[in-house]
Amino acid sequence: ARLKSYIDICAELGLYSIVDWHIIEHMGNSGDPMDYIKEATEFFEEISTYAKEKGYMHVIYDICNEPSGVNWKGIKEYAEEILPIIETNDPGAIVIIGTPNWCQKITDPITNPINAYDYNLGIMYSFHYYACNHYHLLGDLKACVKSIPVYVSEWTSGEYDYSNETACES
Repeated sequence: ARLKSYIDICAELGLYSIVDWHIIEHMGNSGDPMDYIKEATEFFEEISTYAKEKGYMHVIYDICNEPSGVNWKGIKEYAEEILPIIETNDPGAIVIIGTPNWCQKITDPITNPINAYDYNLGIMYSFHYYACNHYHLLGDLKACVKSIPVYVSEWTSGEYDYSNETACES
C-alpha cells in the first residue's frame, strides 16, 4: 500500500517512479534473483496491474538491482520470467535489468542480450560506478553504450562502501 501511494504521489507531481526490486547478498540473503522468483512474480504482477488500472505511464521497473553470486545466464533466465508479466500489464514500460557482480559486469549482456523485440518494453541494463573502486570499469561502460542501452543507477566519486567521502587517492 505504501509503494502504491508513492507511485500515486509521483504521478501527481509529474515524476517518474522507479520500482526497485533489490537483490543483494547481505546478512545471509542470497544475491541470486531466482531464489526470490515466486515473490518477484507476485510483486511485479501486483504493481504492473496497479499501474495499468490507474493508467500510469511513469513507472519504471528495476527488476533485479545488484545481483551477486550469479552469472548473466541466471539473471537473464530470471528476467525472461518477469518481463512477460510486466509486458502484459504495462506494455511499453521501461524495465531496468541488473547485471552480475552488483551491476558492475555490464559487458555480459553484449554477447547474450535479452531480445528486446520479443517484448513490447524498453529494456535497459544497469551499471553501478564508484570512482575510487571502479575506475578500471570505465572502458567496459564505454564499449557497452555502443551496443546496448545502459542505465547508470549509481555513480559517485567516492568508495562503494562510503568509507571515503572525499576524493580518491590517485
